[in-house]
Amino acid sequence: MREIEVVAPNIKRNQTGVTSTIIAAVGAQARLRPVRALGLGLPASLPQLRWADLLRGWSRPPGLSHRIWHARRPDEMAVGLVLRDVLRQPWKLVFTSHDAHDHPKLYRWMAARMDALVASTPASARAIDTRAHVIGHGVDPEAFQPAPDRAAEWRALGLPGAYGLGTFGRLRPQKGQDVLVRALCEALPRHPQAGYVIAGLTTSANQGFEEGLRAQLAAAGIADRVTFLGEVDAAMIRRLYAAVSLYIQPGRSEGYGLTPIEAMASGTAAISTRVGAATDMVIEGVTGHLVDVEDWQAMAARLEERLSDMAGTLAMGVAGRAHVLAHHTAEIEALRLFAVYDRLVPRDGLQPAPNTPE
Repeated sequence: MREIEVVAPNIKRNQTGVTSTIIAAVGAQARLRPVRALGLGLPASLPQLRWADLLRGWSRPPGLSHRIWHARRPDEMAVGLVLRDVLRQPWKLVFTSHDAHDHPKLYRWMAARMDALVASTPASARAIDTRAHVIGHGVDPEAFQPAPDRAAEWRALGLPGAYGLGTFGRLRPQKGQDVLVRALCEALPRHPQAGYVIAGLTTSANQGFEEGLRAQLAAAGIADRVTFLGEVDAAMIRRLYAAVSLYIQPGRSEGYGLTPIEAMASGTAAISTRVGAATDMVIEGVTGHLVDVEDWQAMAARLEERLSDMAGTLAMGVAGRAHVLAHHTAEIEALRLFAVYDRLVPRDGLQPAPNTPE
């Protein structure tokens, strides 16, 4: 472990948005420096440490006084505090906060003891500490790529309609699929060539929620055009992004909300509620549209607009990918994080991360 400079823990088995950000960031960082992920539910292709390697955490990387522990969850902060303050290993602790709401006392107590704080949005910085470095998440544009022919890719997936639209994420009220379904019931009947796919896990606690969605679609006569795929793997999600012509995020709240940027990286236009980072990522009228939370009528109006101008919708997708390449790649995020690390742990005889975006 002596040569490792940064460790990014992932102490959660389920695939979540935070897990996705760790995978993207570590993948980009590890191409530039000795950075490793640690934990559960990580792809075998990602550079990783074992938990047992932490027993060698008293060593130092060559030319550095400390190693960086970069946590993204409260329990990962707690482990870092044990490593640094109980075991007295040479760590500097960094925490990225995604949430824009008030935090519990224990959360704030741990965050106050970090060596540096990062916030994924200006709102999350205001919630944790206005001095936090605001660094948005990025995606790997090689992993999320447009299909040469979206309609052909949609048909190849065996989904209904001549072309498709979609929403991906766990089915639950917070994610706003009920708002989406009201908009679909309003707009989709006038566009019989359009199909829709909803992908994401439904837990036992939310089975009634899904059943209610299906009943509304049936009552509107469009149940056969909306496919519920349930939980699918990351490879299928990437394929779906490339196949749909329009992606909708209808959430009521998001800590960050990575799906619109994944869609745009895939060359897909996006409609999103004004939650999380979407307000900064989706450029109104250029890469997609923003609507207020709960406003299903505005969502239906924008959906109608996009379905009535598919050429314009596809052009928005092209603009979306260009925007991601310029501002929201995982490499840009990696360089900004390296700049934070280098302020904490100067690299003896070395320059800070090159070409660090401001």
